[in-house]
Amino acid sequence: MRRRGRGPVDWDDVGDVRLGDLVPAGAGDLRAGDYHDGLLFEDVAFGDVAADEASFLDSRLAGCTFGDARFRRGRLGTTVLEDAGAAALDVVDSTWTDVLLRRSRVGALVAHGVVLERVTVDRGRLDYVNLRRAKLTQVQFLGCRMGELDLGTAELAEVRFVDCEIGKLLLGGATLTDVDLRGAELTAIDGVGSLAGATISETQLALLGPALAEHLGIRVS
Repeated sequence: MRRRGRGPVDWDDVGDVRLGDLVPAGAGDLRAGDYHDGLLFEDVAFGDVAADEASFLDSRLAGCTFGDARFRRGRLGTTVLEDAGAAALDVVDSTWTDVLLRRSRVGALVAHGVVLERVTVDRGRLDYVNLRRAKLTQVQFLGCRMGELDLGTAELAEVRFVDCEIGKLLLGGATLTDVDLRGAELTAIDGVGSLAGATISETQLALLGPALAEHLGIRVS
């Protein structure tokens, strides 16, 4: 497993999840506690899944679809999910390390309490994302479209957004360290008092001015 180093983050390295030779896997059921290592799942329609505490290590899921999928307390390590789709994905209290989620569509991503380290979400479309109480370290969102992103009480360190659109961002109680929001087009934000530790653009500052003034008790007339 790759470890965080000192100095600036090498974001290209974070997004470069390399896999060795993989063994094609069939469309069998995914069950709770299953351990998947070095497997390729390709164009599999899984339907509804209940597989809490399942693990995927050094694996790729390409073109797979899910209905309501539940993987609570699961583990993903050095894994690529691409061109995937899910009506709802419940990964509460799971751990993701060195994961690439690329060109995927998720209706609702329920991930409160999740631990994400060195994770890239590339060109994803996510209608609703719940990352409350989550811990994000070296996580990047690239070209993503999110209807609502809830980061309430989450801990974020070295996180960036590039060319993203976010309908509503909730930050109440979050702790931010080296979080770059300049690449996020924000329509609405709740919890401006938790923006300490973030970098925003001048344009974003102008848009957030009224909310910041209200938070600070400043009257503008």
